[in-house]
Amino acid sequence: MLGQYMIKQQFPVGLQVKVLDQEEFEWIHAKGLNTEQIFLQLPRPLRLEVYVHLYYQLVSSVPVFKNTDDLFKVALCERISMITVRAGFYICKAGDQGDEMYFIRRGKVDIYTRDETKLLVSLGAGAFFGEVALYMESTRSATAKTAMDSELVHTAAS
Repeated sequence: MLGQYMIKQQFPVGLQVKVLDQEEFEWIHAKGLNTEQIFLQLPRPLRLEVYVHLYYQLVSSVPVFKNTDDLFKVALCERISMITVRAGFYICKAGDQGDEMYFIRRGKVDIYTRDETKLLVSLGAGAFFGEVALYMESTRSATAKTAMDSELVHTAAS
């Protein structure tokens, strides 16, 4: 169905392959279960309890949020969503508008200079990046690319 849509919309073949490959990867990873859709159908109080269970400890581990009010942390948990991506996926590129913060639940993300000629740092499970985007409008100063299949959670500024 998705393939037919992309053909009808004249997606380039390379883009079709990327989209279908990602869709298959996510389906295999989630075993066909879209938990985000299921959680969105729950009553808000129950959904909030699920998100707090899944993300509160992660949010609390970020130094910037460590001493913030619990209500703020809970609100942040509610705005988090998860993505699972293959190695080589560009999470963001230098110069992109920065409006999301990312946490690495599993995998590895490499951070490169603007021209991608120098690796600045490799981040693993438990690390985070992009927190400045939650506080101020800015463009990304570096490029973030997965070094292996990874599971990331992210939250947007607005």
